[in-house]
Amino acid sequence: AIRNYIAAKHGEVAAQIMQHLTADAQGKTDSICAAFAEMLETVNKGLPDIEAVTARRDYLSELPKLIEEQQEAIDAITAIKDELEACQCGISDEAFFQIYEAISWPVTILRAGQEKTPELDKKQEDFFGVMEGEQLTFAKDLKRVAARVKEFSAHTDLAKVQEVSAEAKEIAESLAQLLAQTKSFKSRSILFGVEAEDYEELNKTIKDFEPYQSLWVTADVWIKRKKEWLDGGFLEIDAEDLEAVVQESFKTMFKQARFFAQKDIAGCAEVASTLRDEIEEFKPCVPVAKALRNPGMRDRHWAELSQKLADTSDGELVQLEPENLTLRKMTEEYKMQTPDVISSVLATAEVSSKEFAIEKMLDKMLGLWQ
Repeated sequence: AIRNYIAAKHGEVAAQIMQHLTADAQGKTDSICAAFAEMLETVNKGLPDIEAVTARRDYLSELPKLIEEQQEAIDAITAIKDELEACQCGISDEAFFQIYEAISWPVTILRAGQEKTPELDKKQEDFFGVMEGEQLTFAKDLKRVAARVKEFSAHTDLAKVQEVSAEAKEIAESLAQLLAQTKSFKSRSILFGVEAEDYEELNKTIKDFEPYQSLWVTADVWIKRKKEWLDGGFLEIDAEDLEAVVQESFKTMFKQARFFAQKDIAGCAEVASTLRDEIEEFKPCVPVAKALRNPGMRDRHWAELSQKLADTSDGELVQLEPENLTLRKMTEEYKMQTPDVISSVLATAEVSSKEFAIEKMLDKMLGLWQ
């Protein structure tokens, strides 16, 4: 009885050990198969461009290392299989075929990588042909845009500023697209193992066009904004923005007037000079806008300024109503930008700013107390 009991227990323990080994083999097998299936999927992924071809070549070169990382697990399940067979422990056909599949994966993957190489070579050749075609189209597009740039000096009519500015933006966009193409050509040339072109003609065209673009786009902005400032509601003016646009526009026109004069491009030089002088004439309006668009201006300050204007001009008192004012009326009718009046404008604005600062401080103190 004892002999039978021990034999039975021995059989149970042996069965548990075999069950554990089988489960361990199954887990390792699943992990190995999943890893190699992922490798095979990567090997066989589509190749939409030369970047993908290059990346795939790099991946194939890494396959031996990736396989080596799985070798320890493969050796482990091989040992388990041998142990199970030595103990004459039968395993299911399904488990046997899964273990065999896991053990044979390295050969499968290496073969797939070898079979992929000719396809990579063919794809690389095809993509190189595509790039050569793109470069031919690029050369034609650049020639067409360069011709438009050479003709741009013919634009000298400020009455057509909106139309010319739109054309300048269109050409600038075309040049930007061509520049983006060159970056793509250069990066792909490296992948193809060929020397990249320098695209000097494009760089020269971009450099040649920059003064025209700067002139006409800035001119368009200036003319539109000036009209908005002069004839739009005064309370709608953003004084900080006005000052920034005036400064930048003047700097651009000053620079381009000198540039085109030096290049003996008289028509464009005259356009830039005309706008430079126009902006210079507008500059005195800037302090008026900055002073009277400060947030501290209240009705009492406008009333005070109205009285000062009447005293300065010895004329009838006219009460200023900011909601009905325009910058044009303030400068052309009330002459606020002139030396005789601007001092009163600035003095009133300074008082309003100081009072506003005090109000803000008191509001803050009140908030703290509450």
